[in-house]
Amino acid sequence: MYIKLLNEAVLEEKGEKLPERKECKIDIPLDAYLPDTYIYSSAGRMEMYKKIALIASEEDLSAVTDELVDRFGEPPLPTRNLLRIALIHSLAVKCRITSIRQDGGEIHIYPQKLELDVWMQLSDLFGRLRVIMSGEPHICLRLQKGDDTLTLIHKMFKKYMEIVNQKA
Repeated sequence: MYIKLLNEAVLEEKGEKLPERKECKIDIPLDAYLPDTYIYSSAGRMEMYKKIALIASEEDLSAVTDELVDRFGEPPLPTRNLLRIALIHSLAVKCRITSIRQDGGEIHIYPQKLELDVWMQLSDLFGRLRVIMSGEPHICLRLQKGDDTLTLIHKMFKKYMEIVNQKA
């Protein structure tokens, strides 16, 4: 991750255009932030928010988590949620997902392009997926009591990547 920050700084210094970052809006009703009781300094929180925003892999997640633990102690639940959401965001962008929204007991996943063959394989594995074709086509994941929403989404997107990579 340090290399990514350094490369971006070098490109910026040279006046070159930074690579476009794809976006995915995530709307899940969980507390996900850096509490001021965990990182007292607003400058410290901003620094860590920037690093969290750059999480692009499990390794990045581990590096940022290690830094947080080393500097501030064990992260509280809202911070752990924020870290996990950052990783999910990165995976979602790689899966070409534009939006993830929780509505009660369902997660609605909006891909740029609906790759039915991939989603059908995921449906066979997860058993709780529906393809919604009315309105804006999307995928609906039904949650069950006791589900860890972030873990479920993370596993699904990792499996999505595996299926797509096998097809290539």
